[in-house]
Amino acid sequence: TLLASAQARLESAGVAFDAYVRIGNPAEVITGFSLEYHCDLIVMGTRGMGAIKNLLLGSVASKVIHLTEKPLLLVK
Repeated sequence: TLLASAQARLESAGVAFDAYVRIGNPAEVITGFSLEYHCDLIVMGTRGMGAIKNLLLGSVASKVIHLTEKPLLLVK
């Protein structure tokens, strides 16, 4: 349900895509997915929570950086 609007936009723009849903620790799931599907690059958006909040909570992007050997592109 959460992906429906994004899928509709991609379809209307004629962009080919596959949608996957996984459950678990986000950083571990993203890293595992990239290995399972032999991805060349991981692209992630950042939320920009700020240095203090990020320090206390950590961020998925920071955890992925430490878990993967794949190139990672962060989009702000």
